[in-house]
Amino acid sequence: MDSYFEIRAIPDPELLQSAIVANLMQKIHGLLPAYQGRVGLSFPGYGQARTLGGIVRLHGCAPDLERLNFEVRNNPDVRSYGLISDVSSVPGSVKGYAKFQRLHAKGNSHLRRLQQRHRARGTWTKELEESISKKYTLKVSCPHVVLKSASTGQSRFLLFIERCGSDSSADGEFNAYGLSKTATVPLF
Repeated sequence: MDSYFEIRAIPDPELLQSAIVANLMQKIHGLLPAYQGRVGLSFPGYGQARTLGGIVRLHGCAPDLERLNFEVRNNPDVRSYGLISDVSSVPGSVKGYAKFQRLHAKGNSHLRRLQQRHRARGTWTKELEESISKKYTLKVSCPHVVLKSASTGQSRFLLFIERCGSDSSADGEFNAYGLSKTATVPLF
């Protein structure tokens, strides 16, 4: 992970910055599977006004990022929503490292399905109901983007992204959203 480039959301008076970043993420998501987990994302403005901020930073090795940068620059949807920087080397001194990972939020529908399964088995109790309700009613407060799923056909879902800081670099693979459970990206 020696290189990076950025896509900065172009301000639009008719769209929220978070909607622009979601659109950029949707387009990037369509390109990332070809890189087989070698490209990760970070968000330098993470947490600003409880959003991901207006910058999507892509990390990886120089040959992969040169190719991805070319693909992104030739995508009219990305060009119309974002300013794309050139590929650069990661600075020698970094502030630290972080994992940007997907946080799966369980909602009321999950709770209802769980309750139906336990009732069908005859294992539903008041104690179990209290335990499960307590677990699944915790509020998710990390930033998210609203995306469309091409694989499931879901027209709208929330992708919650959690940042976990780390003192050291960790290798690993990234998913098709450029997020990870183990691999870190440099913060600078």
